[in-house]
Amino acid sequence: MSEISINSVGDKAISAGEDSKLKISDLDIKNAYIGVTSKDSSFLEIDNLKIINSKIAILAYQRKLEYGPGTIKINNIILENNDENYLSQKNSKIFIDNKIVDHIEMDYNIF
Repeated sequence: MSEISINSVGDKAISAGEDSKLKISDLDIKNAYIGVTSKDSSFLEIDNLKIINSKIAILAYQRKLEYGPGTIKINNIILENNDENYLSQKNSKIFIDNKIVDHIEMDYNIF
């Protein structure tokens, strides 16, 4: 997928789940609860991402116990005016321009 613009989302703008793989280029998200997320053994790769005015910009976690952690890899990112830019549960991974973002302790039932 490429050249996507998403505005005013009450939940997740882009969500990879249950062992899926997504590759996206040129994604612009405004006013979402969660901008992009990868959960439950999924892999999300994005080139050129912009997220503005969202509650949580980027989230990686494990929701279902029968799956593993989520992984997100982003190259070239702009984040503006988000409540939380990155949330990554232990064992889940977020890479920004090939550098890993630290995880936080969080309950998998939180989302």
